[in-house]
Amino acid sequence: MKEVQEIYRIVEEINQSHKHHLDSLEEKDELLLLIKLENGKHISVKVSREGLDIQKGEVEKPRNVVEIAAKDLFRLINNRSYIVRYLTTGRIKIRGDIKRVLRILQNI
Repeated sequence: MKEVQEIYRIVEEINQSHKHHLDSLEEKDELLLLIKLENGKHISVKVSREGLDIQKGEVEKPRNVVEIAAKDLFRLINNRSYIVRYLTTGRIKIRGDIKRVLRILQNI
């Protein structure tokens, strides 16, 4: 439960502090962030020019999807230098247009 609370806190913080960075995204620049919890479930977060939105229930997957474990997301937030290691070792999985995904993530 602590993981879920932390994810909600992070989403809220990003929406308050960094949402203006997402304004430059195009409408087609949509991303689904699938965050894997320790219990095996996922939290789905839609990233778009409107900000981050935690999705409820069944989620339609857009073309661009990023999968990451919650513990890796927390580490990455504290130290962005881990991103290259996580990408090259498969701890972050990207499906879709990699350039577009990286550009979207850079805006967060």
